[in-house]
Amino acid sequence: MEFINVKGNTWVACGPVNIGAFVKNGEAVLIDSGNDSSAGR
Repeated sequence: MEFINVKGNTWVACGPVNIGAFVKNGEAVLIDSGNDSSAGR
């Protein structure tokens, strides 16, 4: 899985499950909104 820079500190890894990441000062927060229409709300 490869992370692609969206813009600035924001990255995404596309695949069967898309994962986002926000990276700042050597630390990262992973973003996973789930896999159905009610998840991540």
